[in-house]
Amino acid sequence: MEVPSERPLVAALTPDPLSPEDGGWLILAGTEGPVPPSELEVAAEDATVKAEPPENRARFTVRPNEGATRVSVTVRWREVDPTVEPTTEAVRIQAGVLPARPRPPEPVEVTAPASPSLPPLAEAPRRRDKRLSLFLLGGATFASGANGGPLLSLGVSVPLPVWNGRLAAEAEAGLRYATFDAQEDGVHSRVWGIPLLLSARVILFQHGSFQLDGRAGGGVLPFSHRLSVKASQTSDGFPTTEDESRVTAMGFLSAQGAYDIGRWSVLAEVRAALAPVETELLRAELGGVSVSAGLRFTP
Repeated sequence: MEVPSERPLVAALTPDPLSPEDGGWLILAGTEGPVPPSELEVAAEDATVKAEPPENRARFTVRPNEGATRVSVTVRWREVDPTVEPTTEAVRIQAGVLPARPRPPEPVEVTAPASPSLPPLAEAPRRRDKRLSLFLLGGATFASGANGGPLLSLGVSVPLPVWNGRLAAEAEAGLRYATFDAQEDGVHSRVWGIPLLLSARVILFQHGSFQLDGRAGGGVLPFSHRLSVKASQTSDGFPTTEDESRVTAMGFLSAQGAYDIGRWSVLAEVRAALAPVETELLRAELGGVSVSAGLRFTP
């Protein structure tokens, strides 16, 4: 860089090398401080130069032309009379230009050919505890006096969409039998009952194939009673038979254990029921405590 002796200029072209995209800065100053751009003549080769504000400070943007590898800028003091030959020497400054950054490839839109629709996936089998099931229980009832006897029940269980499927609604129909014989008095009493019950079953505990449920429900118990008296116990000497039918209420609580074996489950249940019966000829308790075993099948 050459500096004239009369009115020296200090010039800087930064950065070196210049970026072809962002360009750089040409900064000029005199011995007395900042120089207004209007007092300077600036010429550039392979670049475009533009003065930037403020107007009292010589600062120019320099942008290399496309394909330029080197930029040259010449700066001199502007003469008052343009017809007079310049009396000051020009300042010439050069800078290299970095290679242009490669342009990103233009995105190419690729449209995949239409594929044939896939067949619908088969629905995964639902968990067994989410489906309807059938159960059969048989056992014996233990009650005071002669109220005990065998029992049998057949029912259906439907899981409800609440509490993660731990609650189920159930309906069952059963058979209850009790008999009383007094040989000395010649009296025979027989009771047949058909419990029709609705209940709720909730899973209390589950581990592996074992499950413990609690059940509570109630309903009606239609029953038929036959009372037979021998002839020796009647006033007219003829045997007497009396039949009667009634309906009473029944409620129960039970604990039921189940062990799953595929679609089948082995059941064991302990139940406490209440079903008092009182007529002109009969006073009995068809509830009591029962122990049952059975099976449950899930289709």
